[in-house]
Amino acid sequence: MKIRSKGRGAGRINVIDGTGRERDVPIECALFVPEMKSNLLYVKKIVRKGFVVIFDAIGAKSSFGDIKFYLDIEVERDNYGDFFISQRKYIDDVVRSVGLQDAKVSTVPIDPGYGNTEEDELLLPSNQQYQKVVGQLLYIAVNSRPDIAAAISILSRKVSCPTQRDRNELKRMVRYLKGTSGLKLRLSSRGDSSALIGFADVDWAECRSDRKSNSGYIFKYSGGTISWACRKQSCVLLSTAEAEFVALSEASQEAVWLQRLLHDLGEKTEVALFEDNQSCLKMLESDKFSNRTKHIPTKIHFAKDLQN
Repeated sequence: MKIRSKGRGAGRINVIDGTGRERDVPIECALFVPEMKSNLLYVKKIVRKGFVVIFDAIGAKSSFGDIKFYLDIEVERDNYGDFFISQRKYIDDVVRSVGLQDAKVSTVPIDPGYGNTEEDELLLPSNQQYQKVVGQLLYIAVNSRPDIAAAISILSRKVSCPTQRDRNELKRMVRYLKGTSGLKLRLSSRGDSSALIGFADVDWAECRSDRKSNSGYIFKYSGGTISWACRKQSCVLLSTAEAEFVALSEASQEAVWLQRLLHDLGEKTEVALFEDNQSCLKMLESDKFSNRTKHIPTKIHFAKDLQN
């Protein structure tokens, strides 16, 4: 169904669902897509299928203005045109839901010694609360907080059978976010370099259960951080150089995708990917077949084809 916009309050739009009934929905639940063949904007409800609204383009622009709040993400813009993304309100809601509003803040998102012991821990009687908090923290890490990406990636692997220690570390991360809720992610076009700059790293054999490593990367463009991730590697590597080589290949795949995305947006840019392991760089430059690298999957050598 399609109707003309009828505002019934700030931040809400009136729609007709699939059954023909009218209802008001928050504007944060709408996705704006420009329609090239007319002067209208289509607004599609993405939380529940079946909602379609037609907006007058001029009216929509004058009614809503610059974006301020969208799906629990706060957006600010300064006088220089830089955007700042944060989730202060959402973090405060998570802190209250866990019951840590009066707790002492933490200076680190996770204990550096977490996972170094292989002692049997007491399992939690239920994992529902643990799963809920992990989901909330993953939403924060994906959207605005790359500083907790590695920590939540590690703790999210325990959702099926969390222990008391896992829950304590999850609460530590909530206390860390409580103390740093004012941090904002800056997106800018005033950077010193217009190149896409990436950094790749790994912690070798850190997982004590299967001795696999954790890969991580982060990319910046024009001074703003635009992409980051941390995940466990799919294979066991025998040295730090090999683990760094795998992490570099995974980061290279992300770099190729980001470069193509920027190209589609009309931005032609070079890519610079930084790696701090000299042995890994030697492996990347060498064309010789070595017993030290023959067991690494073929797809990992993808990074070799991308270097100049």
